[in-house]
Amino acid sequence: MEGVNVKLTNQQNDVLTYLRTHNYLTSLNSGTVIGVVDLRKRVSELRRLGYPIGDRTVSKKNRYGRPVRFKQYFLDEEVTDGIQAFKSR
Repeated sequence: MEGVNVKLTNQQNDVLTYLRTHNYLTSLNSGTVIGVVDLRKRVSELRRLGYPIGDRTVSKKNRYGRPVRFKQYFLDEEVTDGIQAFKSR
């Protein structure tokens, strides 16, 4: 989000960079992919700063065949597009 005059932490910046270049990020892979273990906390901080991060709950089976649920976080493009359109007025 442009125009925000807040210094982001390295982990916050890593989360945003990853979300801008990939479809989504989960707590299952954030630790190994970008070194962020507490993804929920970083997403919460970024949302408080006004970044439009959406989430959805995904259900899959684990390696033992048992159902598991987890969150996928993504940049909400509709919100991002709306912010850009508003700024360009």
